Amino acid sequence: MTKIVPISITIEFGKMQREVISIDLETDQFGVSMKKVLDQIQKKLGTGAIKYLDDEYREHEGKGLKILGTEKRQVTTVAGSLTYRRRTYRNPEGGRFAPVDQILGFEPYHHRDKHLQELNCALAGRSNYRETAAISTLITQNYISPSTISRDVQRIGHQLSESDKNFYSETEGTISSAVLYGESDGIFVRLQKDKAGKKSAEIRAAITYTGKKWISGNRMRLLNKMTLTAMDVTSLHWQEMIRNHMFSKYDLSHVKLMAVGGDGGSWVGSSFDLCGVNMIERVLDPFHVKRAVRSAFSDVLDLNDFYEKLFSEGFDAVSLTLKPLLNKGKPSVRKARHECFRYLQNHADELLPLTCRSLPFDNLRSMGCMESNIGKAIALRMKTRGCSWSRLGAESMSSILCHLPDLDNHSFNYLDFKNRRISVFPTHGRLKPAGQPRIQQASFPIVSSGKVSEPYYKLFKGIICPQELL
Repeated sequence: MTKIVPISITIEFGKMQREVISIDLETDQFGVSMKKVLDQIQKKLGTGAIKYLDDEYREHEGKGLKILGTEKRQVTTVAGSLTYRRRTYRNPEGGRFAPVDQILGFEPYHHRDKHLQELNCALAGRSNYRETAAISTLITQNYISPSTISRDVQRIGHQLSESDKNFYSETEGTISSAVLYGESDGIFVRLQKDKAGKKSAEIRAAITYTGKKWISGNRMRLLNKMTLTAMDVTSLHWQEMIRNHMFSKYDLSHVKLMAVGGDGGSWVGSSFDLCGVNMIERVLDPFHVKRAVRSAFSDVLDLNDFYEKLFSEGFDAVSLTLKPLLNKGKPSVRKARHECFRYLQNHADELLPLTCRSLPFDNLRSMGCMESNIGKAIALRMKTRGCSWSRLGAESMSSILCHLPDLDNHSFNYLDFKNRRISVFPTHGRLKPAGQPRIQQASFPIVSSGKVSEPYYKLFKGIICPQELL
């Protein structure tokens, strides 16, 4: 049996404007009828609030400004599609503007508000563009195409990437820890239609954390983790990015040990050189060590016993075992074995884990989290589905994957590049906002090692902090 519930809702804007919604709620299609009620409330509420703001601006701030007329605009938000009319004015410089759009944060010529674009990017980071378009269409009840999702990803992702590259903070972080862990690595993604003719591009990634917390079984959660990615940056710029983000998150004055992990690459090992911590211990990623040994010596060695001896006693304890095997086998096998031996020899002082180095710290954690983090955060979305990317799309998607929690909560603070002045130190090339006298301290391993003389120390100090020598 069908019954009808008459509903009347009065919405009041300020003290004068009122909107009345009258609808009959049918009980046999209760959910559908409720949705119709909510849609009418959303449309009346949105258009009424915009009209109220437009009238308020006309009565107060808009006095003396010439009205050019009213224009129609349609914007899709997370609450649905909204069509409204608002006044346009001529500003003192002679241009035209719509103050209501500025008050609401609607960017010119954009058909989706910022929150909906961020929502689309968060969905695209977890799925493909086609599925994201279908989900977003269901949420907003307004058709959104996969091409629209691609444009949102490139727009929001580029803003995230540029904000990360130019980030600078004078407020020091509050997370305090005696030991700070940092790992970095790179991942190559395929490119399409690249102007330079390159088939792939490298995405740099880094994580920092203060420790680990047990979840279940062998699963651990990184505590106070910070993730950062970048494309097409120099090694110096990459070091400065990491330094600036670390400074804003952690209290670096309380850090006594910086444990740095990686695969032994040149830019990977130097990623955290500007963090300003005097004591830096480098640890070679066990994943790359085991992969190199397995590919070269798996047919002639008991790998479990070899790994246990290598990671407990160091390279010298296994070098005599490896040397007789270097010149045995086919040419390709001998080449792989020589490369593995040189790899272990060049990084002999980085093989032992932190717990075997007699460091004056308690509860030191193992390292080697970068491979799983970069695999779950970037490779799963950007490599395992047969994707190829434009350079802008790859940079944008990697930044989105790095900031998924911020996009979910709409909490990311975008930098305003138009009003942000940049000054460059001519001797160092470091980007720093003008008018900020504080110089964050940094250290070079060659300075802190004590292996060079006093003139080199003064030289590097002059490069890092030239104003202190004036």
